[in-house]
Amino acid sequence: MSGMKRIQVLLVALAVLSIVPAAEAHDPKNRKLGKTAAQADLDAARKKTDAAKERLRSEGRYTCCISPSCDMCARVNGSCACAANVAAGKGACGECYAGWQTGKGALKGVKKEDVKILPSDQQACHVPGDAPPELAEAREHLNDAKRTLISESRYSCCVRQGGCDSCAHEGVCACGGEVAEGSEEGGVCGDCLDGWHRGHGAFPGVAVAEIRLDPSHGAHDVMTTVAGGTYRRMNAIGSGTSILPATSPSYMWHFTPGEWMVMLHGELRAGFNKQNGPRGVGKAESQNWLMVMADRKTGPGLLSLRGMFSAEPLTAPHGGFPELFQTGETYRGREIVDAQHSHDLFMELAAAYTLPLGERASWQLYAGVVGEPALGPTAFMHRPSAMENPAAPLGHHWQDATHITHGVITTGFQFGKLKLEGSVFHGAEPDENRGDIEMGALDSWSARIWYTPTRDWSMQLSHGRLNEPEAFESGDTVRTTASIHHNRRWEDGNWASAIVW
Repeated sequence: MSGMKRIQVLLVALAVLSIVPAAEAHDPKNRKLGKTAAQADLDAARKKTDAAKERLRSEGRYTCCISPSCDMCARVNGSCACAANVAAGKGACGECYAGWQTGKGALKGVKKEDVKILPSDQQACHVPGDAPPELAEAREHLNDAKRTLISESRYSCCVRQGGCDSCAHEGVCACGGEVAEGSEEGGVCGDCLDGWHRGHGAFPGVAVAEIRLDPSHGAHDVMTTVAGGTYRRMNAIGSGTSILPATSPSYMWHFTPGEWMVMLHGELRAGFNKQNGPRGVGKAESQNWLMVMADRKTGPGLLSLRGMFSAEPLTAPHGGFPELFQTGETYRGREIVDAQHSHDLFMELAAAYTLPLGERASWQLYAGVVGEPALGPTAFMHRPSAMENPAAPLGHHWQDATHITHGVITTGFQFGKLKLEGSVFHGAEPDENRGDIEMGALDSWSARIWYTPTRDWSMQLSHGRLNEPEAFESGDTVRTTASIHHNRRWEDGNWASAIVW
């Protein structure tokens, strides 16, 4: 079968799989969840709540500490004093507390680490007065919406008194499942956290101290469902469209300008590299990279923009980093031996759109002028198991050979713990000019399947054909890879491992 024929068969197979119903976590009938019938009530509740907050703000009764402002204090108190209470070191309501943890804090000089929770019913009112009538109207619409969401098996809360409102506004609540599961890595929304601190927890025998915040709930629920599949964790995002264990450590700065969530993370190492022996050399060098991700809800799904950059063309010139026994790519027209080449200035310039097909299923389209196809494990600079290693693994050019590809399109479907994806891409490796982009024909293909049996494990099997990838070796390369990623987290650290074939 020709390469193009394989591509056609792969894409048809993925399209067929997309119509298979997904088993829903809270749905005993395994119905696929489409657009909720509660949307009209949710929109009306949102409009009435915003109008009430604006009225309270004009009366000097609503000064919040996050941006955009919380809803919780308006619902519970008919006022908000979180800004004054946080400034005085007293704490914020649960919804504001969660906002601070996701970079929404709006008070200068206050660090999110210093913000503690002060339940909404303990927040002092600025100016007493009657509650705006819009609040009662919003409550009526939201209660109707919750009844609809429950009938659709997409609302399972962990607090009494009507359940949380934050998740209801997102059209799905799984906080009850998180508490019932009892996992150390799970968590609830800020609204539920506040409810537990007010004594409204709905699980007898569970102490308030056992309830953890998952700041990815609420406004970014779609994002985390997409990223972590069945485990809804941003930590599961790997390079390209790959998946890491959901318990993997994640070190980043993040902030939320408007409707966007922007994340920055990277690495900077500097030192002197001395390779001994008759073939070894010494060299001052710096390995480094910076990654920027910007995500927002767009239509019914999630739009994600990604950029990854490296200054290594400047900090490791003249053939790259000394590394005995390493080979791969070229320098000044010759194959590189005993060195790791510097990575490109542009390591990723890509966009992805992910459309939820239900609570545990989604479809994703990923495309980039520079990106990574669905072939191989998560690239080494994103693998927690390689985080403390200052050099690229000697197997880098077998394991991660396509992690910088100039031209790639990937589509895939995730069903619970399984993800199936396929790519078409430009097969040639980047040339010696590390500062340009060499677009070419999408002449290569790959397919990959992921399996994530628990939060601590992710496994992949992939196969592809690369058209003329090597500068000095003619002919195509057929590559089959398999890998197992594992991460074990404890209170103040973790142990990460990877087996790659």
